[in-house]
Amino acid sequence: MKDLIYAFLLGRGEAEEDAFRLAQSIRIFGGELCFNPIWMFSPRAEKDLSETARQQLFSIGARLVAFDLDPDEAHFPFAAYVTAAGIAEGLAQGGTSFLALLATDTLILQSPSMFLL
Repeated sequence: MKDLIYAFLLGRGEAEEDAFRLAQSIRIFGGELCFNPIWMFSPRAEKDLSETARQQLFSIGARLVAFDLDPDEAHFPFAAYVTAAGIAEGLAQGGTSFLALLATDTLILQSPSMFLL
C-alpha cells in the first residue's frame, strides 16, 4: 500500500504543460515522497495525446487515467475536475492512506509530508 497518491487533471495546451511541470516538481523536489504514484486524469485517451505528451508520461512514470465526460456536462466549469476526483477516489479506495488531488497551477518545492495528515 502506498502512503500517498498524487492525482490531477491533464488538460490541453498550457494546462497540459502545467500538469507536466507539477509532475516534474514532484519527482525532483518531493523528497521521500518523490517516487509515489502520479495519476493524471484526462478525457482524452493515450492515443489522442501528442507523442511528446506520451513520452513525458513515460519519463516521469505517471499513470494516465482516461475517462468519458458527458458532452452535456462538459460546458460546466470544473466538470472535468469533479469527474476526475470521483474516479480517483474510487480507484484509490483500499490502495492508499492518502490521495492528494492537486490543481495543476501548483508546484512542489519541498517534500509534501504535510499531505500525510
